[in-house]
Amino acid sequence: MKRSVIPGFLLTFFILHGVYAQQVQVDPLTETFQLALEQYNSASYAAAYQSFLELEKEDIAPHSMMAIHTHYYKSLSAMQLFHNDAVQLMMGFLETYPNSTLYDEASKRIADYYYQKRDYKNAVFYYETVDIGQLRKKDISKYKFQYAYSLFEIGEMKSAASFFYDLISKGDDYKNQASYYFGYIAYTDGNYATAKQYFLELLEQAMYVDELPIFVVQIYHHQKAYEELIEFALPYSYQSNPAHYEMYKLIAEAYYHLKDYEAAVSFFQDKYLASGAKLESMGYYLLGQAYYRMKEFSLASTAFNKIIEAEDSLAQNASYYLADCYLELGDKRSAQNAFESASYFDFNPSITEHANFNFAKLCYELGYPYNDPTMILQDFINNFPDSEYIDETYSYLVNAFLTHKDYVRAIKSMEENGLQNIRLQQAYQEVSYYRAVQLFNDGNFHDAIVHFDKALVYAHNQTYEALSYFWKAESQYRLEAYKESIASYSNFQNAVLATTMPEFEVASYNVAYAHFKQWDFAASLKAFETYVGNASDTDVRLHDAYARMGDSHYMLKAYKKAIADYERAIDLWGVDADYSAYQIALAYQQMENYDKVVERLLNFSTDFSNSTYRDDALYRMGEAYVKLKQPDEAIAMFASIQTQFPNSAYLADAKMKIGLVLYNTDRYAESIDVFKALVSDYPATSIAREAISNARSAYVDLGDVQSYADWVETLSFVNISASELDSTAYESAELQYLKNNFGKAFTGFQSYVKSYPDGLFKQSAHYYLAQSALEIDSTDHALAAFEVVNSFHPNAFTLSALKQTALLYQQKEMYNKALNKYMKIDDLAETVEMQLFAKQGLMACYFELAEYADAITQAELVLNSGRADESLVLELNTFVARAAFLDLNRDLAAEKYRYVDNASQGELKAEAMYHLAYLAFYEGDYELSKQIVFEQSRLLPLYKKWLGKSFIVLAKNYWEEEDVFQATHTLDQLIINIDDSEVLQQARSLKAGILAKELGLAADLSLGLDSLIILDSLPITDSISTNDTLNISED
Repeated sequence: MKRSVIPGFLLTFFILHGVYAQQVQVDPLTETFQLALEQYNSASYAAAYQSFLELEKEDIAPHSMMAIHTHYYKSLSAMQLFHNDAVQLMMGFLETYPNSTLYDEASKRIADYYYQKRDYKNAVFYYETVDIGQLRKKDISKYKFQYAYSLFEIGEMKSAASFFYDLISKGDDYKNQASYYFGYIAYTDGNYATAKQYFLELLEQAMYVDELPIFVVQIYHHQKAYEELIEFALPYSYQSNPAHYEMYKLIAEAYYHLKDYEAAVSFFQDKYLASGAKLESMGYYLLGQAYYRMKEFSLASTAFNKIIEAEDSLAQNASYYLADCYLELGDKRSAQNAFESASYFDFNPSITEHANFNFAKLCYELGYPYNDPTMILQDFINNFPDSEYIDETYSYLVNAFLTHKDYVRAIKSMEENGLQNIRLQQAYQEVSYYRAVQLFNDGNFHDAIVHFDKALVYAHNQTYEALSYFWKAESQYRLEAYKESIASYSNFQNAVLATTMPEFEVASYNVAYAHFKQWDFAASLKAFETYVGNASDTDVRLHDAYARMGDSHYMLKAYKKAIADYERAIDLWGVDADYSAYQIALAYQQMENYDKVVERLLNFSTDFSNSTYRDDALYRMGEAYVKLKQPDEAIAMFASIQTQFPNSAYLADAKMKIGLVLYNTDRYAESIDVFKALVSDYPATSIAREAISNARSAYVDLGDVQSYADWVETLSFVNISASELDSTAYESAELQYLKNNFGKAFTGFQSYVKSYPDGLFKQSAHYYLAQSALEIDSTDHALAAFEVVNSFHPNAFTLSALKQTALLYQQKEMYNKALNKYMKIDDLAETVEMQLFAKQGLMACYFELAEYADAITQAELVLNSGRADESLVLELNTFVARAAFLDLNRDLAAEKYRYVDNASQGELKAEAMYHLAYLAFYEGDYELSKQIVFEQSRLLPLYKKWLGKSFIVLAKNYWEEEDVFQATHTLDQLIINIDDSEVLQQARSLKAGILAKELGLAADLSLGLDSLIILDSLPITDSISTNDTLNISED
């Protein structure tokens, strides 16, 4: 910091004052002021500040010269010390002495203070208040430069440039610095000639040699002066200064524009990338272009592949050239993907058209897993009707129809005349549709479907297209081909005009019913919910839809939701409201809420006096009362069926229920009367035999077996021996088992084995005890009873008991115990079926125990036994393939999966092809792995999960081959088209991994490119903005 000098007039004042003091006496205040001033001028700012502070406390006349200068220098000392209140002190000076000759100097001091603290906005504010005419001449240049630089920093470039130019024109000490910033302002304004002039002048003086060369090179680049750029930049490029590395890229671009592609590649690869820098997308594009024009297509594709995740004209160009590189390399499949990517963009209409055509052409040739190639060809025709390739596309479309469709069903006259003409195609569509409608009305649904398909071959008329899908679905529905009808309804609903047609709501309704007919209640429910969500309140089908929703929820055991649906159906009061009301009671019955069953049915006959469900309602109420342990009410309900509905199908069963209720309430004599009446009413029937059996149980409980025997002897259709009386308990339990009353059967058999541990029926009793336990989900009791059967000498129940025991242990995941049982079955099996069952059980258990080698051994034994039919051979080979794959026995896995691939169709084949692709990838045979996936996508596009998993493998193949574009494109298509959550997650994770690796480094400085040339000399114009960075040096 330069020392401040006392203004002349003040110095004179103090000299005169001093002379006078020598003549008279020394003024203490003046002496103190002089001391403080000397401290300030000697840079003892702290001491000076303190002295001036003390001086202010003295009795100095306000607005005197001493008061003014004391305030000024105290504030100046505080500034030099960077006191927090320094600016406020000096501002206080300005406010107190606005007319002081020091006012401008004080303002400048505040501006300088802010300048030093880099608070340029405030610096500008105070520099503006300074009257430059009041400043000393030698301070004016510094004032102008600092003022100009502050303006520069706050973006007031025009004003800053004026000050900088003034400094340059006067040629003072700040000329070079001013030239630097003036040149930079001209550079940012696009005034490259001016900027270059000043930059070159500075460089001639060896000024700013680290900063300026890159800007001069960039100016030459902007001016497209590529030869001058190279001449200027080459000397700097040989230096090892990292600041010059960016020149390598600019030199490379210059060589590219001068068509010296080898030199361009050298500077891109051997200089710029070798320095550790990372090219941005444009740089990789130019590198790819250079390789492309050198016919180094493999290297070009590698460079184009680096341009990922972009959605601009550069990405479209890169994808297009990448596709052409793949074609040159003979890789049509990869070219197909690249053309598809280029076709998504419309930045350049010519490229968009070319890319769409080539993509459609390759889809025709190679197939496409996500859409019908004929539709892709048709899309091109629709989107580019004036294309020079339109005739060629029509040819491909016709050939595609001939190749991929069954034209036996085609209309003969149209085929004979040819279908290359659009009008003929439109006529073919219309005539096929009306012929199909005629066949439909005649009830010939099979042939109707054939002709609806013909009407869908050409989709020129969207109305006919949509209606063909709808009536095709109706035909399939009437043929009970529900699965196929659902697909056709879905196609109709997705048709462009479908939502405008009255058939649209009907389609939703019928889709729901088609699912319902297949017992796919979850899908049915979803479809009905969609239908009711879109239907109007006046739709006559609405009540039925709610009823079917109730049925679906009922079958899915969602009884509360079923009740809500049935209630809605009742509210709409359709023709079958009684059905919904009855079903609500059944839902409560399933929920074991028997009070609600009674409540809902008590007034059923009154509410629905004409319902056919009235006897059903009485029967269900009777059952509910039984569960509620209200036997008299139950009997009353069952009896009402006899009095009100003598022809009811429930009549005999209702009478039987009455007898059983009496029996179960220990009213044995009354129950016997009912059972006897049944025998009398239904002689020589299964009902009679059941009644006799129940009566026998009642007689047994009464202890009056003789009366039972006497009665039975009177029945001509029943023979009974004395020995049967000894087994009454067993037969009573057996009867309950046969009637599916498994709870009572379980109790009866338990009673029998306890009462007759060595009875004649002990083996069968234990066996059926186990089976009854199974039926009531008491698996532990079942296992115990089966094990008792297993402890007997082999008998008629042994194999069955062993089988059930093995299955139960397997169900409980007790695989070792299950394994032991399967081994015994294997030893005892007398039939091929049982032997195969044992081996398959052993296979499964070994597999679950991860003993894959043993599992494979068992499977091979069956395979080599000669006992396996063709379907089992396929199943066994599939099993061995899976086990070998998990056992890391990849050779065996590959062998077996190849067999499965050749011997199977559908999902098994898809599974096999996925694993074969995976194994080939694991072995590093990426080409084979890719070919398997391509073949799978062609043959088995419907098995989306396996195809999705295979496309994950395909993406990994591409990544291993460093083909980032193909890898990410494959994953993008998966993410767009796949519904499987597992595959979707894998695709997203893999893509994130690839991008993280590829985009791991920060992007470099982006430079502009004005024009590109693509295949067939097609011009493309890009305007790419450039944001260059500039490091500004401060004085």
